[in-house]
Amino acid sequence: MYIRDVIVLFGRARCGKGELADRFQRNHGFTQFGYMNALYRLHQAAYGVVLDKEQDVRPFLQEVGTNIIRQFDPDFHTRCLIREAKRYIADHYPLPALDIVINDARMPREGNHGEGQLPKLIEEIIGRPPRCVISCFVQTSSEVQAHVMGKAEYEEFVESGRSEHVTEPKEIDTDITLHNRIVGQQAYSTFLDTAETVILAKLRAGIRGRCPAQRDQVIIKDSKESSNGGK
Repeated sequence: MYIRDVIVLFGRARCGKGELADRFQRNHGFTQFGYMNALYRLHQAAYGVVLDKEQDVRPFLQEVGTNIIRQFDPDFHTRCLIREAKRYIADHYPLPALDIVINDARMPREGNHGEGQLPKLIEEIIGRPPRCVISCFVQTSSEVQAHVMGKAEYEEFVESGRSEHVTEPKEIDTDITLHNRIVGQQAYSTFLDTAETVILAKLRAGIRGRCPAQRDQVIIKDSKESSNGGK
């Protein structure tokens, strides 16, 4: 039993990571995990209150997760996620292998390139390296977010500062960077379709050992046009 294939999704809040993770769970048999799950459990254990993920819990997550825990163990969140996946495998015996999609990556160490420690820590904790790890940074323009969320909700979202709570893509080395510039709910679905296809193709290439070293940038402009090129 081991963690086989991994998709890591980076991006600002409400950029489409959750919808993409849902698609890989629904269409391709992946199981979702989040780096923040450990902090939600920690808050519940300490205060007896379950945090509502739909509310703005950023102050607690930032203060405890970033300003305190990361100072002692910069890979705390990654270790907790892998151990959670390990327990999931044990609870679902005889599941031979687990494919996971991580829906809330923010820091360079949470990926698989550069500072990324994820593949190394999976091997350390599980005892076997993953077959393939693909990371993707999802970028959504402010116009798209405002259309999908609605003007009032989007303005409150920006005012709260949640839109800024993630490392910039230029500071994180990922396999794919997806730029969504489509406005409109139907077109947004087209973006998700394209993103799912691009990530799946990269994953399959990696599984076959043919994943090129270059990083892909995909700009999705409308339902008929996208541009693709390496970094």
